[in-house]
Amino acid sequence: MNTVTTTASSHLSKGETVLYGHTSAEVCQTGAFHLWKGETRQVSVYVISLARAQERRENMRARLDKLGADYEVVDAVDGAALNPAEYETRLRRDTFRQKFGRDMTGGEIGCYLSHCQLWERLARAEDECALVLEDDAVFAADFADVVTGVVNCKWQWEVINLSHGHAHKHDCVLCELGNGRKLVRHRNYPGMLTAYLIRPSGARKLLKHCRIMSEPLDVAYVQYWRHGAAFYHVDPSPVSQDETPTQVQGGAKVNLTLGDYAAHKLAHKRERWARNWYRWTHRPQKRKDAAQ
Repeated sequence: MNTVTTTASSHLSKGETVLYGHTSAEVCQTGAFHLWKGETRQVSVYVISLARAQERRENMRARLDKLGADYEVVDAVDGAALNPAEYETRLRRDTFRQKFGRDMTGGEIGCYLSHCQLWERLARAEDECALVLEDDAVFAADFADVVTGVVNCKWQWEVINLSHGHAHKHDCVLCELGNGRKLVRHRNYPGMLTAYLIRPSGARKLLKHCRIMSEPLDVAYVQYWRHGAAFYHVDPSPVSQDETPTQVQGGAKVNLTLGDYAAHKLAHKRERWARNWYRWTHRPQKRKDAAQ
């Protein structure tokens, strides 16, 4: 499949009124702008996909064509063809094994490198924000409206997770997006890398946090209490995964020593404490006109 590239970047005008507290339908009625197409687009779209996954690429092309989106296909790092020795200084295998009771796989390393390499590019980009997709993303009927509502929300976000799977408890609602969807901050850390919106400042914070791989990237990137990015979720998710087999499988289980098991349990408790402390000390401040 030929790579489809975009050629223009765009910014919100400094004098532009940014909508907040409106439904996505109201935003669409006022705008009629091209969200992700042409020289006036506000969102650059990137699809991370293995070069050998031609069927997944074709399926993704069809779904994006229905959205009318300009997009770029970014070749993923192929974990199956990876020489781990080249990246060993960035891997903490012992810590990974201690945390998860198994070994990291080539697919997980490839996923980690693929997203981090794109973040390096986005951290230097002039784009207002980017939509990053994996090649198994399936969009809800109102997906474009949801993204429009998020982009035009006046809340200062840096990363928006669009594909966290099942419903989770949240501790605050930032704004309503229409069709029962809301922009929220979750109490725990559900995460999938299938679809997310990201700004350059968010890419820089994620890169700093994920410079060393000691856990799967879909775990590390949602740890807002660690990386400090303004990280929120759309709930319910407007993106799901298709049924094609995933290229990233979990590694073989390992037998932990008693000391490793104790460290494993302590690490999870520390994460819970750190997350709760951050939630308590970094509660988002809503605008007076914010939706309740």
